[in-house]
Amino acid sequence: MTFILLLGALMLVQAETFTYPQQGGAKFKMDVPPGWKIEKMPENRTAFVSPSGAIKVIMVTAKGNADHGVNVLVAETEVTIKYDIKDSEILAGGFVANMPMQQKGLSATQLHSKGKRPSDGKPVAGDFVIFSPDRQLWVLLQAVYPVDAPKNEVQEFAAMINSIKRA
Repeated sequence: MTFILLLGALMLVQAETFTYPQQGGAKFKMDVPPGWKIEKMPENRTAFVSPSGAIKVIMVTAKGNADHGVNVLVAETEVTIKYDIKDSEILAGGFVANMPMQQKGLSATQLHSKGKRPSDGKPVAGDFVIFSPDRQLWVLLQAVYPVDAPKNEVQEFAAMINSIKRA
């Protein structure tokens, strides 16, 4: 009986695999941590929201060659930094250690920043990852969240990004 309860508990904490696109042949997949909500948004966007709501990762996609795809997503990153992070400071590194996506054969780059939330001046962090599974689909995962967000959720966010691979 204990074994069955333990097995059931383990099944509940298993990550959900998110694939994109969900129809017409998936290009990439990633593990979404247990308890995180996946929300469809307008303009071909998807949100991944942590259990506490402190972290909301927005996925934006663009199709086309590298010049078009990267330019669209860099512009999106610039807008987010301009309006969602006051007194922003771009920092070296980031949570995607050694860029494992590149090790998996994906074109990828990342940006980590810190600053203040314009609405109340509280400290925030911003993480931005742009990658491509096939050099025709370009993906931006971005999140601006309080620096005091639950550490386990920040770790889950990093694990989600590090889990990305071709489908």
